[in-house]
Amino acid sequence: MARPSKYTADDILDGALNAVALHGPQTSVADVSSAIGVTTGSVYHRFGSRDELFARLWLRSVRRFQAGLFELAEQEDAGLALIDSAVHVVRYCRHHREEALAMTLWRQPVLAARGPRSIREEARHINDDYHAALRELVVRRYGRATAHRMELTLTACQTMPYGLVRPHLAEGTEIPCWLDDVVRTAAGAIVGLGDED
Repeated sequence: MARPSKYTADDILDGALNAVALHGPQTSVADVSSAIGVTTGSVYHRFGSRDELFARLWLRSVRRFQAGLFELAEQEDAGLALIDSAVHVVRYCRHHREEALAMTLWRQPVLAARGPRSIREEARHINDDYHAALRELVVRRYGRATAHRMELTLTACQTMPYGLVRPHLAEGTEIPCWLDDVVRTAAGAIVGLGDED
């Protein structure tokens, strides 16, 4: 009978998370195995390739990040939920820097199109529930979801806050607390533009 594995897939992903925090996007499987004290063979036993390992880490990190967004979407005030979703990007990246770095390892369209075959379908649909929740918030906020309002909302809740935190992630600098207020103000202004539709 085969001996049970000492390390779970999540244990190895935790090691990959720590290794990425230390070594960045060039992290190797050897760096991961060293971080948790296993052989590279043990890593490859769980994950077929380096790409699969880091794609799985990316998927797990995105899901953890999205969990906070789904909670915020349940607020009664849809407009406030949209603004809080933008601020969530900054706060999550500040308090979960390793996960935020892991989310920079892949871009969703690239992973869905050219990532490991075992990952592509999941990557293709990773944002479906989030976009559905966002659309529901837009309908609740404005009465209906036009293409322009959806674009404004994505700008307010994703593009703008990500653009402000990415340089700090890339340079290894702290994400300042005052950035929360900048994002809150900017997101509120952008969301308000949807009232002109």
